Amino acid sequence: MNSNRHSIPLVLSFFTVGFIGILNHEIWGDEFQAWMIARDSSSIIHLFQNLRYEGHPGLWYLGLYLITRFTHNPLFMQIYHLFIATVTVYILAKFSPFTNLQKWLLAFGYLSLFEYCLISRDYAIGVLFVYVFCALFPYRQKGYLLLSLVLFLLSNTNIYGLIIAITLGLTLVFDYLLKQPKLPQKKWDIILSIFIFISGIIICLIQIIPPADADFASAWNFEFYWPRFTDSLYTLTRSYIAIPTVWEYNFWNKCLVDWVTGEAVFALISSFPQARFNDSLLGIQLYRLIISVSIIIFVIGLFWRKPVVLFMYTCGTLGILLFTYVKFFGYIRHHGHLFILLIACLWISHYYQESNFWVNFINLRMPRLISNFFNIHQSAKKYHQILFWGILFVNMVGGVFALSSDIVHPFSESKAVANFIRQQNFNHIPIIGSVDSSASTQAGYLDRKIYYPESDRLGTFIIWDDQRENLNIREVIESARKFVYTNSRDTLLLLNHTPDNTKDLEFTSLIPQYFNSSYVISNVKHFDESIMTQENFTLYMIKHK
Repeated sequence: MNSNRHSIPLVLSFFTVGFIGILNHEIWGDEFQAWMIARDSSSIIHLFQNLRYEGHPGLWYLGLYLITRFTHNPLFMQIYHLFIATVTVYILAKFSPFTNLQKWLLAFGYLSLFEYCLISRDYAIGVLFVYVFCALFPYRQKGYLLLSLVLFLLSNTNIYGLIIAITLGLTLVFDYLLKQPKLPQKKWDIILSIFIFISGIIICLIQIIPPADADFASAWNFEFYWPRFTDSLYTLTRSYIAIPTVWEYNFWNKCLVDWVTGEAVFALISSFPQARFNDSLLGIQLYRLIISVSIIIFVIGLFWRKPVVLFMYTCGTLGILLFTYVKFFGYIRHHGHLFILLIACLWISHYYQESNFWVNFINLRMPRLISNFFNIHQSAKKYHQILFWGILFVNMVGGVFALSSDIVHPFSESKAVANFIRQQNFNHIPIIGSVDSSASTQAGYLDRKIYYPESDRLGTFIIWDDQRENLNIREVIESARKFVYTNSRDTLLLLNHTPDNTKDLEFTSLIPQYFNSSYVISNVKHFDESIMTQENFTLYMIKHK
């Protein structure tokens, strides 16, 4: 355990860099969705009613709810999130067994610094409780109550936190069964801890199971489909080597490793005279499958002589990959939980001596497999530090690049649009926003309701029910026409459809079909410098003559 002399400089540096980052980070739609749900809920009961369609449990939202009782300034959400991320780094710096340099690299890696610090979502609080669990793990001999409370909270952070919490709970059970004589035999402690743990899971499931009319990520996929299988397995590689495409302006949700295993492989295979398009795609899938399977075998080989850690890694990794395949594929912020699980496994592995448990167990059934895994284990022990250092350095490059880009360029144009509306004294004018999931940022920054054509509703946060529809540009304009005619007022129309759909000429050519000659439509301003292309906007004024 390191002293504060080593941990405080890291924590202060992380907080300082993170604070500079949040001051220069424009809040995007998903961040504002949680903030507005909390802000616009009149009570805690109302808050949980508003969470029905989110697919997220309420722990993060409860914190935001308390903040919004005192202020509607979303900067305080970012400060709250930075505080969570900083405490997470403190736990890592103070209690983890990694070297000082490894802790610095972990703290300033892409996931820790950007996805789980600058972007205010409920994933950072989940990482915090994973690290708290790891720090408390050596004290399980004294009882399980504190660990069960941590798992209760972890279960109610997000679906990935739930999967990891179940994994950690089962790991405690497995550890207890292996070392039963050395661990506490107090029945009340065990029974109460199990009750708390299971209660956390049940409470989370009650919250995240969607209503019958939910219309977001509601489908399940239980049929085997080869491309989805390889892509799901490949998310493990993306999570371990989480560096964005540093040569691209619009880098977010794009990984450098995707280019290495995708475009580069495609170009290589396509260079052969007889190569076909399908051959290139199959080659990419096979290449990614080989890499991902090799990583899994390597890590299993590394933990081969530590049965509890191997159990934890295998269960958690399979759980997250299974959810990715059957329910929600996700993005790097979701896949990153595979990396957090790996860090937790490496952390907890320092608490165990090597054991022959799996060796003896499998040797009775498949003796040849033992010799093969022994060789893998020796290689993994020899080279894992080199690979770990490499991963940490690569991720740190990704973190510094993402932070720098976010400071220099707007992550979203949402704040610029809101500032422009205020400067032009347009804040009193009704706003039509489409696509709603991006245009809703104006309801966040301006603290007011806007009209969403996708759901034909006036509101702030998005309600993901079956009333909401995906509309093309013509349907959006038709909906805007009805809204304008009904209200008989000058109206702002904010669009963020694909660039082809927001070109002035195309939009102008559609106007005569929907508006009569008593209205004048003008292009007020185009905002197109966002890192995330989904939040570039064009602002129009629909004015009555």
